[in-house]
Amino acid sequence: KAIAKDESSQPFGEWAAAAEVPWKYHVVNDEALLTIGDLSFPCMSLQDLVATEERVRPKADLYWFAPHVDRKSSYPRGRFTASSLGRRADVEAGGLVELGRAIAVPHNETWDKVGDGMHQILGVGCRRKMSRDDAQGILGSRGLNSLIKAEDTLEILSRLQNHAWTQWPGATLHPEYPIMYSNEKSQRTLGWIDLLVETDAGYVIIDHKSYVGSDLEEKALSYSGQLAFYSEAVELATGKPVLGCWVHFMFAGKMVELRLLQSKKLGVA
Repeated sequence: KAIAKDESSQPFGEWAAAAEVPWKYHVVNDEALLTIGDLSFPCMSLQDLVATEERVRPKADLYWFAPHVDRKSSYPRGRFTASSLGRRADVEAGGLVELGRAIAVPHNETWDKVGDGMHQILGVGCRRKMSRDDAQGILGSRGLNSLIKAEDTLEILSRLQNHAWTQWPGATLHPEYPIMYSNEKSQRTLGWIDLLVETDAGYVIIDHKSYVGSDLEEKALSYSGQLAFYSEAVELATGKPVLGCWVHFMFAGKMVELRLLQSKKLGVA
């Protein structure tokens, strides 16, 4: 309520009446005071609010919310998938191993489905003995019976297992091994290593890919960021070294080794 300085106030005002608190507006030594009960507060009537100078609009824009600041260049991603990591400059292809014949599969819109089905067969087959009926059942559940033969999938499984047990005698195969990892930059990832080979001396990481082109070593390098990150995570989690990282080109019948040129912690921009 606006009250002139020379106006007598009522014992109760409209806004104070609800609380039934006695109040008074008065002037003492040219200072306006509002007295409520035993307390007095300096105040000002609306007549005192006449602008004495022109207000100047601030030069800076005003926002209801703080302006957006792009911090992508300053802060790394908090979460990511290992498969999203690209090629690393400090990794080289260490060599190519022949596992067997190339197996033809349709390279069309069903390509990813065939690859997923083969991943499942390798995962199940590395846990327990896989029969033709088992493979046929997996292919049938995914609608892949007309695209790849069960016998071909069992051949891919068998030659991978034989190579692993020949190369690393007495090894234990851990398919689809889950991994959750936070690095020194507090970046987190959750994923699955296609095949983790455990030996007494350490671990070997194998990643299955469907690619069947002629440039397998170059293609393998495009996955170097993913495998290098798995390598770092496994070493930190187990305290044992990773002896090697391999890309298994399932249908091409070949494996390519990836070698880290120098010891370096992996971060993600």
